Amino acid sequence: MAYLFELFFEVCYLFLFGCQLITELYSGEIKLYLEKEYSAELEAVVSEKKLSVTLTIEGDYINEYDFETPSVPYAYRIEPFKKFQRLREDFCTLSIMEILLVFCKNPVRGEVKTRLAADLGETAALAVYEALGRHTRHVLRIWEGAVAVFHATAPATPNAWTHPGWLHQIQQGDDLGARMEQASSWAFAQGATKVCLIGSDLWTLQPSDLEQAFAALDSWSVVWGPASDGGYYLLGLTQPQPELFYNLPWSQPELLQQSQARLPKGTRQHLLREQNDIDTLADLQAHPDLYNHFRPSEDNS
Repeated sequence: MAYLFELFFEVCYLFLFGCQLITELYSGEIKLYLEKEYSAELEAVVSEKKLSVTLTIEGDYINEYDFETPSVPYAYRIEPFKKFQRLREDFCTLSIMEILLVFCKNPVRGEVKTRLAADLGETAALAVYEALGRHTRHVLRIWEGAVAVFHATAPATPNAWTHPGWLHQIQQGDDLGARMEQASSWAFAQGATKVCLIGSDLWTLQPSDLEQAFAALDSWSVVWGPASDGGYYLLGLTQPQPELFYNLPWSQPELLQQSQARLPKGTRQHLLREQNDIDTLADLQAHPDLYNHFRPSEDNS
């Protein structure tokens, strides 16, 4: 019992002094997970006792929390955490100075990849979208940075984007630009100093692309991932840039050029490697390793 109490305070110490606890914020709860590299001994105790902590937030203050280990006395559970006022603000400051915002839709037949569906059919287009989503999630797990998933609507059940440490938000706004502006403003309001936005339909995305984007923001004010169709697959910012999100030709070949021209004169801009996001059959055919799984059968009329 004494050892668990000692462990309890060690967790508090790690959090208060800025160690990067993996966090998951969803439905008003923050769940804390200990990263493996902190302490093998601590990890062993957590594993042996199946110890986890759930904090329920009311406004900006802790209202309630609990241990899954019933043997820990209630007083031991509550007293140390009374000091953690303004936890949400502290959490954001410690955890998401750099954050990737990922835009996605629920995989619903007829509602995703509609331009692709015109040539490939709605069922195949849905399968392509799901494959792209799986690839994006795989890349993000390897990259291991802070991620906020912005869902077009309430996440499906089960939510394929669930992962320890990933935040979940609902997109707000009447069009893509408004939704991107709201999401980036949200991230900066949480204390982020570097924010990158991507979609979930880039078959060639690699962890190194994300690493290079955030590294470039050390020297450049805005980072672009140019798409071969004249748009962009990634936007990186060091401060809010609302002029980049309104009255622009979305899904048109002049999007990137006009977006760059919107920035104030002298803004330092950096281009990543060009890639091809998948919106049309021609886009898909440019990736035979993916297209061959979904192309129509020659027997189909």
